[in-house]
Amino acid sequence: MLQFAGDHGGKLTKYAPIKSYAAIGNTRTAALVCLTGSIDWCCLPRFDSPSIFAKILDAEKGGRFSLRPLGRFKSTQAYDEDTNILRTTFLGQHRTVQITDFMPVSEVQGRVEAAPEIHRRVKCIDEPAEMFLEFYPRFDYGRKRPSITIQKNGLQATVGNESLLFTSSPRGRVPLGRSSRFKLKTSESVWLSLYYLNDSHCTLASSTSDLERKLAATEKFWRKWIAGCQYSGHWRDLVRRSALTLKLLSYSPTGAIVAAATTSLPEVLGGTRNWDYRYSWVRDSCFALWSLKRLGFVQEGNQFLDWLLQKWKRGVAERQIMFGVEGERELKEVDLIHLDGYRRSRPVRVGNAAHSQFQLDIYGEILDAIYFLHHQGKGVPEGEYEAVRELADFICKSYDKPDCGIWEVRNTPRPFVYSKLWCWVGLERASIIARELRCEEDAARWSRVMRAIKKEILTRGWCDSNQCFRQHYDTTEPDSANLLMPLVGFLKSTHPKFKKNLYTTLSQLGQDGFLYRYKTDDGLPGEEGTFSLCTLWAVACLARAGKVREATRLFQKVLENANHVGLYSEEFDPVTGEALGNFPQAFTHLNLINAALELDAAMAHAS
Repeated sequence: MLQFAGDHGGKLTKYAPIKSYAAIGNTRTAALVCLTGSIDWCCLPRFDSPSIFAKILDAEKGGRFSLRPLGRFKSTQAYDEDTNILRTTFLGQHRTVQITDFMPVSEVQGRVEAAPEIHRRVKCIDEPAEMFLEFYPRFDYGRKRPSITIQKNGLQATVGNESLLFTSSPRGRVPLGRSSRFKLKTSESVWLSLYYLNDSHCTLASSTSDLERKLAATEKFWRKWIAGCQYSGHWRDLVRRSALTLKLLSYSPTGAIVAAATTSLPEVLGGTRNWDYRYSWVRDSCFALWSLKRLGFVQEGNQFLDWLLQKWKRGVAERQIMFGVEGERELKEVDLIHLDGYRRSRPVRVGNAAHSQFQLDIYGEILDAIYFLHHQGKGVPEGEYEAVRELADFICKSYDKPDCGIWEVRNTPRPFVYSKLWCWVGLERASIIARELRCEEDAARWSRVMRAIKKEILTRGWCDSNQCFRQHYDTTEPDSANLLMPLVGFLKSTHPKFKKNLYTTLSQLGQDGFLYRYKTDDGLPGEEGTFSLCTLWAVACLARAGKVREATRLFQKVLENANHVGLYSEEFDPVTGEALGNFPQAFTHLNLINAALELDAAMAHAS
């Protein structure tokens, strides 16, 4: 387990490595807790709300909620088994202090209850210890410093109509302030709690017993949910942790899954490729529900698809690639010039201009999701078939248009092969649904276009000189996204062209086995790290091709780059192993699940 050492009598490192964080959450929002005991990122009450703590994006202005023992120590972190409840343990000479962090969530009569609160229980395990507390909330991404007033229940931090209440239990045991010290006796516990007061569901705990009940209810929620996981393969603990992370990144009122809990963690240190991932991409959510369904989770997929189709009723031409967690369409991108950025990686952005892009693949991904749930017992009601028809007809009219692709390029739209691939997938799935519902004319019409798209990909999309499927029709370069071809049923993994494409991709886009997305110009300055999800696609392809040893070796390399609690960011540096990009990232975790399932199947077939 990763350890952190520091002298808390001196100055701590301004920016901790991204890998040194763990996430807690309540299916409404999330917070990042560092191995130092500092909560350095949290938005309340939603994932995409303005931050309350953002030290990870600016060590001076961002705000933090830090709790740690004084003196020298080492620290470790671990989740309570089968939960998203976090324990940070500080180990010093003759002293052990443990902090339990969680955001309360429970199920009441089939409805998820999730209060906008953070609770921290600190316990002295053996010798007495002196603790140091810092409470520096900064509202609105660090732009607003709150006024702090003393209330009957604790400290209240207020800016305008927003308030945080900071309390301790037993009351009066801890001197509350912007910074303070307090001593813990052997075996003594105290609680520190934050309540976001602008929410009608906030109920203050009146005693430590109330807080223990909240902790027990939260533990019950996570364990009951993960008990539905039907995976029992070689990587049980890792798969379950990834599933719990996907659930943590879900927004339970709508079923939307955010791409990550953070904004603007850089794709390369000091670079400008810093994006806001606290929104729900149609693509990511469709892939996530597919992964969760393969593990046995049904409700998440049905809920998200029902919500999405409701949001898409305005007409296919107005359909967006991403939304706010409640379905917001306007996600204007703004640079927060007052923040330094993680390790001076600027700009810090909120909002995402990609929301207005045209990306062809999402139409196929929605059809694939409908098909997948249909074949898993949901069925396609009459009203939903109208959505199938509308989507498939739109693909028939639009598949030859250039788009911005899965990687959301910000220069000229291109005829991306990946986008054409998903047009084929969408029509293939729609044709099967149509035949099963005896809509033969639709099926025949879509099948004709489907065959034309496949022929086009195999001819115009293939680069004979480079022995790969091109990124787009105007280049000879490969793209890791085309590794999905066998995983969606377009070609078998043993097809001669795909086998050549796989090894060209590994050779030209790989570094020590890890894959970059592409190496073509995308209209943005600077470089980026290797993408974990691309490497996991390669693992799945190798497994499908029967290359079990090669696939397992590459999978193990990816697993070695998880952090100490099994979480992944979007990218990592293939030389140093340093995590890069937003964290934790749903796309990486869902593809880890899929890669593990593919490897299990390949191992079973080989035995």
